Amino acid sequence: MHKIKTSQICIFLIGMLGGVYLMIIIKKYSHFTVHNDVAIEINPIEIFSILINIFIAYYITVVFGKKNDIAKSEREILLQYFEDFRKDKDLIITESINVILSGNQDTKMNFIISQFKYLRQKLNMNLTLLVDRKIILDNDTLKQNSEAKMKNIWEKITYTPVTGQQNYIIENELANARRFSTELDKILFELIIRINNK
Repeated sequence: MHKIKTSQICIFLIGMLGGVYLMIIIKKYSHFTVHNDVAIEINPIEIFSILINIFIAYYITVVFGKKNDIAKSEREILLQYFEDFRKDKDLIITESINVILSGNQDTKMNFIISQFKYLRQKLNMNLTLLVDRKIILDNDTLKQNSEAKMKNIWEKITYTPVTGQQNYIIENELANARRFSTELDKILFELIIRINNK
C-alpha cells in the first residue's frame, strides 16, 4: 500500500483552502447570481466520471512514480558499487606496488594475493548484478574485457620470477599493471553508461 507523504497532504489542503478562498473572492467581487427560478441540476453520471478520472490520475501518478523511484534508486546503487570497486582497485594496486618496490613482497605476498582475490570477486559480483538485471549479456565483450583486464593486473603484480630469469624488470611489470588498470577504468566507464541508459 502506498504511504501518503506529508507534502502530498499539505498540497491537498492548500489546494482546498485556495479553492474556498477563490470562491469567496468570486462571490464578493463578481456580479454573478443565481435566481431562485433557475434550477441547478446535478448529473450523477458526470460526478461519477469526474471521480473516476481523479482516481485514475492519482493511481497513474502513484504507480508510475513509484516504479520510476525504484528504477532510479537501483541505478544509483549499481553505480555506487562500481565506484566503490574502482576506489578499492586503485588503493589496492597503489599499496601493492609500494610494498613490492620497498622490497617487502616476500613477507606480504600472501596478503597482496588475498587483496586481489577480493577485487576479482567484487568485480564478478558487480558484473553478475548487471547480467541479472539484463543491462549486459553474460557473453558481453565489456564483461569479458573487464574480467581479462583484472586478471592481467593481478598477474603482473603477483608474478614471482623464477630465480635467474632473464629480461625480467619488475618496474616494467608494475607499469604494465598500471596501464591495465587505466584500460579497466575505461571499460568501467562504458558499463556505467550502460547502467545510466537502462
